[in-house]
Amino acid sequence: MVNGASTDRAASSLGRTCSASCTKAGITALLLSVVALSLLATLRQVEPLTALSSHVLARLNLKSAIVDLDANACWRLLKSSDPEADDKPLVALKTRSCAHDGKSLALEPLSSPPPTHLARPPLPKSDQIRSRPRRPSAPPAPTGLRFLISIDPLEDIEKALVSLGQRDALNAARTLYKYRFGWPIYRWEKRAYQLRDLSIEKNKLQFESNSKNYDFHKYLAIADIRLLADFEFLDASAVEQVFLEHTRLTLPTAATPLSLSSATTLLEFGLLLCVLYFWLFQREARLSPEFPESGTLFAVFGRTRLSRILFLLLTSVPAWSALLLAYWSTEFGAILNRVLAILTATVGAGIASQSLPVYLSRRINHLSLQVSRAAGGSPPT
Repeated sequence: MVNGASTDRAASSLGRTCSASCTKAGITALLLSVVALSLLATLRQVEPLTALSSHVLARLNLKSAIVDLDANACWRLLKSSDPEADDKPLVALKTRSCAHDGKSLALEPLSSPPPTHLARPPLPKSDQIRSRPRRPSAPPAPTGLRFLISIDPLEDIEKALVSLGQRDALNAARTLYKYRFGWPIYRWEKRAYQLRDLSIEKNKLQFESNSKNYDFHKYLAIADIRLLADFEFLDASAVEQVFLEHTRLTLPTAATPLSLSSATTLLEFGLLLCVLYFWLFQREARLSPEFPESGTLFAVFGRTRLSRILFLLLTSVPAWSALLLAYWSTEFGAILNRVLAILTATVGAGIASQSLPVYLSRRINHLSLQVSRAAGGSPPT
């Protein structure tokens, strides 16, 4: 009797200890799931934030390239020889270059003159060839060497305009803070579109439709680009502050804010640890002959059909949270997050699929044992 009572007390202690551990792990997993689901809104704003920062960076590069263009010696030489250079399209000026002979800088003509065809000298006779010494003579020193210098800022301007002309990026950048950033970007886009059409009409350029890019670099003149470089210029520091606020997570125990990539990976890892902890102690509790013992977590959720459905829903929340977090965090640690999410979903599915059948079989055996003891017979095998 003493051994039986001590065995029952040990089984009871085991069931309650496992129930308390599973309760702590379950609550922690649900809290982490709430944090993960709250991050989904931030992760969905990553694309607009990236588009906004790329737009501001391209505007800065465009403004810097205009400053470099005015300081370029070849460009100043071109403007002195052609006062209307600012009114010409960018594509017409890209091919212009200068030549430096070591003393002065000269502007290269638009088209190189055709090479002069010199008449071939008559071939010497065989006697003259044999009488010549065979020692080769030293080649003459090269003369008239020149170094071609292109107008490099024009290439930087072209790259910036290609980035600023992307239609999808402009649409994404306008969706975030519509009045603070979206409206200035819309006005800049509209102004650039108008200047492009005016330049096409003025310079009689052939227009080619492009559904992905406005192709500002193909049609805008330098004067138009100067106007756009300063038109509705965004505050780069304000954009950077907004970007950091949306891509940093501050924790009470962390000395410095975590990046969005580190935060998503830590959440995935935390969810996996919680469901593993829950599964291990649930497995340990099933070894008890009194499972599910009254007053424990497993008995509470196994009373009725509604409680069992609620148990399935609660155990599936961490798995769905991990999968959604891995899906939206494609830009931040995509491979590691997906692996952790798949493992979390696998363990969660194991908890949900094995708990109820095991509970029912244990419950049936427990009832049969009680009936046999009350009848004074041997327990069923």
